[in-house]
Amino acid sequence: MTWNPGPNYVPRPEDWPPDLDAWAPERPASVPEPPTEASLPETFHPEPEGGNWTAPSEQFDGYGPAAGEADVRGAPLRTTPRLGRGVKLLLAALGVLVVLVIVAIIAIPRVLYGGNPADRQLTVTGSQSAWMNNGYLAGFRAVDLGAGTLVAVSESGSVAVTSQTMLEEQRTVLRGYSLPDGAEIWSREGLSCSVYSALGDTLHCFGLTPMDTKLYLVDMATGEDRTIELSVQPSSLEVVGSDASLLISRVSIETGGVLFSVPVADGAQAWSTPIPASMTRCELLSGAVGCRTSTGDRFMILDATTGAIRVPETALAGDLALLNWLSDGFSITQAGSGMDARNQVQLFDLDANPVETVRHAAVPGFPDGLRGRAHYSLADLQARGDVVLVDGEGNVVASRPRPGSDVRYQPGNERVDEGALPQAVSADGSVVLEWINLSSWRLVDRSGTELQTIDTTSQVVVSNGFLAYDKPNGGVTVLVPGA
Repeated sequence: MTWNPGPNYVPRPEDWPPDLDAWAPERPASVPEPPTEASLPETFHPEPEGGNWTAPSEQFDGYGPAAGEADVRGAPLRTTPRLGRGVKLLLAALGVLVVLVIVAIIAIPRVLYGGNPADRQLTVTGSQSAWMNNGYLAGFRAVDLGAGTLVAVSESGSVAVTSQTMLEEQRTVLRGYSLPDGAEIWSREGLSCSVYSALGDTLHCFGLTPMDTKLYLVDMATGEDRTIELSVQPSSLEVVGSDASLLISRVSIETGGVLFSVPVADGAQAWSTPIPASMTRCELLSGAVGCRTSTGDRFMILDATTGAIRVPETALAGDLALLNWLSDGFSITQAGSGMDARNQVQLFDLDANPVETVRHAAVPGFPDGLRGRAHYSLADLQARGDVVLVDGEGNVVASRPRPGSDVRYQPGNERVDEGALPQAVSADGSVVLEWINLSSWRLVDRSGTELQTIDTTSQVVVSNGFLAYDKPNGGVTVLVPGA
C-alpha cells in the first residue's frame, strides 16, 4: 500500500514506525526529509503542557508555523497578534492628526487675537505719577489726615492737600499735610476753589460761580499762591494739563463753552476757542486736544498750539460705540454680536482719517487711573492682544493669553486669584493693586503673592503715585509707601 500524506502534513514522532529505514513512504517533492532524533535539540519537548506542539520553522523548515509563534524550549505561546502594514499606517496618521490639533489650539488664538502679548512693549506715554509709587513693594503705612477730602498729593510725595467746604459759613479751607507723618503744615482760607488740577508740586484751582474769574496757583509745600485773572466768568470748568500749560474749558448751558490755554509760566492766555456746551471732558494729546461729551457719544479735536478746530463735533455711530483717546489718534470700538463676540475696533489719526479696522476680543485696558494722564498709541492697538495693565515703560504686567481666559501676571504667567480685579500698577511694574470685594483691597507682587491688605469700603485712588481713600466717617487716609 502506498501512503501519500499530503502537502500540509506535519509528521509527529509517535507516528514514526520503529524501523525508519524500513518505512519509506512516497513523499511529494515539496515535503522535506523528516528530522531524526539525533538532530533534535537537548531541550526538545515534543508535547509541552497545555497545548499541542508544532515545530518552529527556524529549526524545521517546512514543518512548522511561521517563525516566532512558539518557543522550542517550552516557553508560553505568544498571544499578541502582529499589526499589519495598513494598521500601522492608520495609527501613524492618527498620531500626526493629534499633533496638528494641539498646534492649532495654540496657534489659532495667536493668529486671530494676537495671542499672549506678554512679550510686547507698548508705547504708552504720560507722567510717571500716573502709576503707583515703586516703594509699595516694601509695603505701606496708613496715615490719617484731618477732615475734608483729598485734593492731591504733590508729585514729590512730600505733601498731601485736602479741601473742606463749610457750607453754612460759605468758605473753603485748604490744608497741607506733610508725609509721611501726617502733620498739618499749612492752612489757607479765602481761595474760591472748587476745581483742582495738580501739576508737579503746584496746585491749580478756581471756583464755579459767575463771579469767580481767578485762577489760583498754590505751592503745595508752603500754601502760598499767585493769582491769574481769567477773561471769562465760568459756570462750570474742566481742567486738564501738561507740564507747560493748563487747558481750561468754560461750559455754560446758556452761552455754550470756551476752551482756552493758559501757560503756567506767565499765566497769559494763549488762545480761546468756542466749543459746544456738551464738550465737558478734554484731554491733551500729541499736539492736539481731544474733547468729548460726558456720555461719550460725540467728540471733537482741536490743535493744541493754536486752538484751531481740526475735527468738528462728530457723533459716534451705534449705541454701543466706545471712544478712547490715543496719543496719536483715537479708537472707536463697536461691541461684537451674534456668534462673533469679537469687537470691531476702528482706528483713526488725529484728523479723523481712517487708519485700520481690526477685529479684537479686547483692546488694551484703559484703567481709570491713566485716563487723561497716559495714552496708548495707534501701533499698540494695531498689534492687538488683550492687555490688562502696563507699567510706566509700556511693559505688559497683566494680560489674557486669549479672549475670555483668566488674567495672568507676566512674565511668570501666574493666574490672578478668582474674584480679584487688577486696578493699578507701580511705575516699574513690581507691585499691583487688586480689588477683592466691597470691603477689601490688597497689594500683590508680579507672582500674585499678597503683600498687604487694605480694608476699606471706599474707592482707592492713585494721586501722583500715592494710594489714598476717604474714610466713611470723614477724613482721608493716605498710604505712605515703604516699610
